[in-house]
Amino acid sequence: MQRLIYCPLNQGTEEADMLAQQSGLPILIGDNSYTEQLDFDRNITQVLNIPEYKELRFLYDSINQGYHQVIYYLNEYVILKNNIELYINFKKIFSIYEEKYKVKFIYYCDEPGIKNCEIKINNQKVEEFSFVVN
Repeated sequence: MQRLIYCPLNQGTEEADMLAQQSGLPILIGDNSYTEQLDFDRNITQVLNIPEYKELRFLYDSINQGYHQVIYYLNEYVILKNNIELYINFKKIFSIYEEKYKVKFIYYCDEPGIKNCEIKINNQKVEEFSFVVN
């Protein structure tokens, strides 16, 4: 996440300068393309955490039967901890590790075939991918 000091247009610049001296963070006066979509109080000077990353990684496009597929998902735009689900061929796979914005799954590839995967956050599908088990 990127951190900066948000300052409303034409107000709060003294407070923003003081925060910048204490924290060493840059000051943004008014909105830019990154902050326009965020939901926060635009009438006060404050430190903002701006999400930057969203990434899905899995180790193998094709994996041998009997091996483990490792799936990582990072999304700074939403809180993932306790809100994310992975389904592989409609079977729910439980995570082995969760942080606020990062999750890790391990799937044992016991049967050959195409594995169609869905990631859901708050019961809404956000990612689809597949891999093959030989």
